[in-house]
Order: sequence, then C-alpha cells, then structure tokens
Amino acid sequence: MPDLRSIVFDLCRRAGLDPASEVDAEDLSGRVDGMAAAQRATVRSCLEALASAYALDAVESGGKVRFIRRGGAVCAAIVEDDLVPFPHEDGGQTVLAVNRRQDAELPRQIDLGYLAKATDWQPSVQSARRLAVGSENVVSLPLPLALSDDEARRIAEDLLAESWRTREEFVFRTASGFAWLDPGDVVTLTVRGVTRRLRIVRTQTTATMVDVHAVADGAAMSIPAIGSEPFARRGALTGIAQTVAFLLDLPLLRDEDEGVGFYAAASFHAGVGGTWRGAVLHRSRDGGGSYEAIADLDGPATWGVCATALGAGTTVAWDEANTVTVTLRQGQLESRPAAAVLNGANAALVGNEIVQFRGATLVGPDSYALSGLLRGRRGTEHEVGGHGAGETFLLLSAADLRRLSLPQELIGASRPYKAVSLGGFLDDQPALSFAGGAAGLRPYGVAHVRGVRDPVSGDWTITWVRRARRHGGWIDGADVPLGEDMEAYDVDILDEEGAVVRRVEGLTAPALLYGAAEQAADFGGPRTTLRIRVCQVSATIGRGVAREVWL
Repeated sequence: MPDLRSIVFDLCRRAGLDPASEVDAEDLSGRVDGMAAAQRATVRSCLEALASAYALDAVESGGKVRFIRRGGAVCAAIVEDDLVPFPHEDGGQTVLAVNRRQDAELPRQIDLGYLAKATDWQPSVQSARRLAVGSENVVSLPLPLALSDDEARRIAEDLLAESWRTREEFVFRTASGFAWLDPGDVVTLTVRGVTRRLRIVRTQTTATMVDVHAVADGAAMSIPAIGSEPFARRGALTGIAQTVAFLLDLPLLRDEDEGVGFYAAASFHAGVGGTWRGAVLHRSRDGGGSYEAIADLDGPATWGVCATALGAGTTVAWDEANTVTVTLRQGQLESRPAAAVLNGANAALVGNEIVQFRGATLVGPDSYALSGLLRGRRGTEHEVGGHGAGETFLLLSAADLRRLSLPQELIGASRPYKAVSLGGFLDDQPALSFAGGAAGLRPYGVAHVRGVRDPVSGDWTITWVRRARRHGGWIDGADVPLGEDMEAYDVDILDEEGAVVRRVEGLTAPALLYGAAEQAADFGGPRTTLRIRVCQVSATIGRGVAREVWL
C-alpha cells in the first residue's frame, strides 16, 4: 500500500522534479488507501487533492519544494516592537491591517466527493454544514481518493472550519531580521496585548523590510492517513467526546470587544477518550423546549482544575510570593518572558480572578506550577482573596474564545444553553443555565481613594481616580477615555460595622466634600477616621465594582 510521501515523490518526478535534490517531504507520513487520477489530470490537481485531504502546504524554500503539514510548531514570536508602521487605507499609519472576508463569500456547506472504500470505490458524498451564518454558498469538492465514510466526513468538516478560521488576513511589516520566514511557517504575533497564532501564506522581502500576509492557524487539522473505522449505522456516532463548555460573564478582555455580550469557549476531557473537532453552541428561548444554534466553537481550549489554593497577593506588582498548581484536562502550558506577559500573554481564569503567569513548570503528569503572577487583571482585583483548591482553570486564548453578543433585555436573564460536539446529538448534551452580559459593562473599581481632613473646619475632602474598561493603556499620559455614557459616582459613608449611614448618589466628578455638619448628623460629632465605599456608575447596569477603604 503506497504511503503519502512516496505518492508525493512520484507526482513530483512526473512534473520533472528530482525528489532527491528538489523536493522535501520529510514532514509527510501515513498510508493512502487509493487514488484514481483521470488520464487528463494534471500533477497540480493531484497534489491539490492530497493537500485538501491531508492539510498540506507546498512552499518553495531553499531551492526546494517543501511539503509540510499545517498546525506545526511555532517558529518565531513577533511582538509589537518588531513591527514597522506602514500606510493604511484610511490615510494613517498602522502596524497591523486586518482584511476580513464577508460571510457571503464563505461556504455554508461543503459537499465532498470521494471513492468509498466500503462500496468498492463507488462515488459517494459526505457533507459538512455550518449553522448560524449569513451565507448560502454550497461548495462541491470532488477528491479522487479512496476514503472511508468517516474520513471523508472529517475532511469536509475540517475544510469548512478552515475556510471560516482563515477568513481574516493579517498584514504586517517587520525588519529584515525576519527575512528567513517562509510561507507555511507558524508564528505568534502580539499587538496591543492580543496574541494570535498565525500561519504565513505570503511574504515579500526588500533590502530592509519584510511584508507578511498571514491567516489564523488552528490546531493540526489533518485526519490521520491511516483510515479509521466507518461510522456505526446507529442513532449516534461512536467515539465522539462530549464537549466541556465555558460560558463566561467576564470583563472585556480585548479593547476591540464592546457592547452587551459574553465569552464562550469549548473543549473536552482528553483523559475520557473519543475524538473532538469542535462544537456548536445552542440557546433556548422557551425554557429548554427547543434550541437554536447561535455559534460555532472551535477550540479546544486549554483547561483544568486547581490542585492547590491560590493565596491572596498584590495587584500592583508581580506576585512572586504565591504559586498555584493546576492539573490540566486538555492542552499544555508554557513559560513566557516578562515582556510577553506584559503584552497580554498567558492570561488565565482562576476561579473568578483573571491572572497572568510567567512561569509554567511541569511538576507531574499534566500538572503545572504557575509562578510570576500578575493578579486581578481586567478589573478583577476584588476576586484576589477567597480562592480554594478545585477551582476551574481556563487559559484565556484569543484563538479559543468567542465574544457573543446579547440583546440588552437579556442582561442577567438566565437561559438554557447546550454545546454539542460536531457529530453528536443535541439530546445527548446536558443543558447549562447561564445568565450573562453585565460583567463587560460593569465599571472597574476606582483607584487612589484619598481623604484629607481640614483640622479647622473638620470637613473631609475625598478624591479618587476613575479607571477605564477599554483603552486604558494610558499611552499618552493624559486621562484614559471615560468608556461610559456619562461620568457618575456613588459614595456610601459606613459605620465601623460596615452599615451605610449616608449614601451620596449622582456625583459627576471624582470628589466629595463630607462636611462637619453632615458628620454630626450621621455620627453625632466630627470623625477623625472614615470608612467609605466608592463606585463608578454605568448608565446601563448601575453600580460598578465597589472600592471600600478606611481613611
């Protein structure tokens, strides 16, 4: 039975290439059960069929034609300091341009033709369909390959997922130090705190710069070249891993995210067994009587549980005192340098706190000790205390998370959701009850609460500094954007036990004068110390995260 590499070598030889000196196919392995090429078929069309079936790229590098599998290892980490600004279509300069194809240009369904091994090479078709998209395109792709039913189905699903995953083209420019990069190489690109895993599709090199065109690179998509068993002709597909869904009402994780919504991710438990190729998220509007598909979830997300409790720590500097050990159920972790972490790498959800970590030390099978922590990220500093062992750990990777919009009237409204594995059935998946949409709109807790008491009058002047949910990088040294429809604050004056004795609402500036007469009315006399609670207010959801201090 011929293998994939020998078939590629034979086709290249027919095209006039010397496999020994002009072709590199060392990355290819596995068996091909059969291929039927018509008399007028070109070498190019045969190679394209193999590339579609086995997720291959053919690139020219070093005087050779290289055949490589997609989903390879990352060969370079590019950060914003490595990028060179270039003209943007709006007339300005940018370091990253994103060209996005419209839904109407992408396939809703792929019909894959193949030669069915189970029926003596008779022509057959398997289809993959994407739900909840604004496209009606149906693409027919005939492959002259002998495949089992499940191989053909998986190829169709992979090709459909790839076409949507690569709908965005990322264009950037680097210095000539990256001229060694070739099409097919996988890199990470970190811009404005967002790290993307990209596969290069085209480069253009000059004496001083390299223009790079790339697309999102998912996990290795190719099916195994050794054929798997045909689908069991029963009510459910065999060997499908159940989806583990994460529906997250979190603060906005990226500045480009906005509006009412929540984050969703999907994964599976690698230790349970079965294959997992993504999931479709469904929501019910009638209490579980019926469901509608609302999103495709790719993944798989990296997740696990905390084997130890994360202790309370500082939120204003690196927390070098605490570590937490996590046991992964799916995925891997890696250490990253401090600069990469400060640019957004290694963000994770531990319980309800968003953290980042520099060190990820393997301490046991699938267990990592995380160290060099940044705590309370994205306004979650109020969640720093109270952790316990057994909490869920989720790596917040931009490639795995989807931001899903919600109508404003559904803020806080509980609805049943189901995340169904591709190839699985809706009825087999348990429902999750989830209410979200508020956290992304909730103002952060204010900072730098200060109080000064006038020793003569006894009046207290209380001030604070607001924070921004979006675009809060403080790049220009001026005030960060407001990020709200209006600037408003509430202040509670508390007694020693924390009970509210005075509530001041609707302040339009970050300051409050608490006079001696008000103190006398609230406490019977002047106060030399104060306990207060300050909140920034959202016009949509009301009070944000409270900051409580003693003055």
